[in-house]
Amino acid sequence: MLLIDVSGSMTMNPHAGILGPDGVTRYHDQPSNICLVEHLVHRVLHHMIPRAQREHPDQVGIDTVTFSSQGRYIGQLSTAHFRQDWYSRVRLGGGTQVMQGWQVVKNTYFEHQHARAGHGRFDPEFGWQPTPGMPKISLLVFLDGEATDMDEFELELLGETWAYVTIALVGMENCPHHHSHAIELERVAMFNPHVGFYDVHGRVCERMVVEDLLSSVYPVDPPQ
Repeated sequence: MLLIDVSGSMTMNPHAGILGPDGVTRYHDQPSNICLVEHLVHRVLHHMIPRAQREHPDQVGIDTVTFSSQGRYIGQLSTAHFRQDWYSRVRLGGGTQVMQGWQVVKNTYFEHQHARAGHGRFDPEFGWQPTPGMPKISLLVFLDGEATDMDEFELELLGETWAYVTIALVGMENCPHHHSHAIELERVAMFNPHVGFYDVHGRVCERMVVEDLLSSVYPVDPPQ
């Protein structure tokens, strides 16, 4: 499953200069974060879909949730109609609240599991809870760290055991705000075997980034 940040900060044009939290405007020769994420998502789908089809031969795409001020389940993104699906379903702009997307991911996954195999239990007070034998989701997250609830998200990752989460933090080269969040997420991943983290900043080789991400999403027998 994919969780993608589509907030306004993801669309900033590095060529026009970006004002950092230290008051310094920095200019970068790299694509906007959302353009990079679009390319990375297209690449990972070529590997994730065949992997999903091993267990579900009729599956044509990967379930995807986007978030800005709100979380939205946008259905399955496929390689066959990627650009059409991306530009028709992905709505850019708004604030950045990752927990809005996280809750949609959780509800979507548990509802699918419950309907398909009876997994999961809904508690009126605490919401969906995993049950014994419930398969864990492999979730790949793309975000820029500008979320107003990043601290809450990091705490949530510490307590959840129903998901393997791989986080790709995208951002500008030499941005102090980006690197401070990278340090925090790296610490979370270091002490939690169900969390993987990759710092994707500056100009990158997309193929190598995809290889690293897939090795975390699929730690056993990663796609080649």
